[in-house]
Amino acid sequence: MNYIILLFLYFLSYVNSSKYLYNKSIKTPFSTSLQLTEFLETPCFFETYLSKINAENIVYNPPITNKFIYPQKLSYKFLPKIPNIPSFILKKMNINHTWNRYNLTLKGLIESDYANFNISVYPNNTDNVVFMTLKGTIDKKNLLVPNYVVNIIMDQFCDIFEEILYPNEF
Repeated sequence: MNYIILLFLYFLSYVNSSKYLYNKSIKTPFSTSLQLTEFLETPCFFETYLSKINAENIVYNPPITNKFIYPQKLSYKFLPKIPNIPSFILKKMNINHTWNRYNLTLKGLIESDYANFNISVYPNNTDNVVFMTLKGTIDKKNLLVPNYVVNIIMDQFCDIFEEILYPNEF
């Protein structure tokens, strides 16, 4: 019996061992890259985002008045929505963000009870259209957390971003 458990854990570590990269671009209504980056730094964006995921115990450090002050940290608790996993199995997670800005790129470290992610969010101009591009990698994670969870979390972030930008379409 122990042999089967060890074999299963080895298989999980092998399947989850490769460096995982998430990459997605979303069309925005902004006319410049600077407008997009400045929008992502506002209390309006993050407060709306945190409201949509039902975050609790939100703490900004330093407090945000008009825009982020770097390094910007925020922490909160929320219950993730992972398809095919009943919500009663999951518990509210502690989430900590640390964001920095390099030119127009926002780089964040998102730490949770189960996994840590590095995320870059930056504008990408193509044919006079401004896209928001997200790149995410898993920094470390619980062995039992599959890599595809990054897709789910990042896709949920992108969906909420689009809801905030285009509220009449949702």
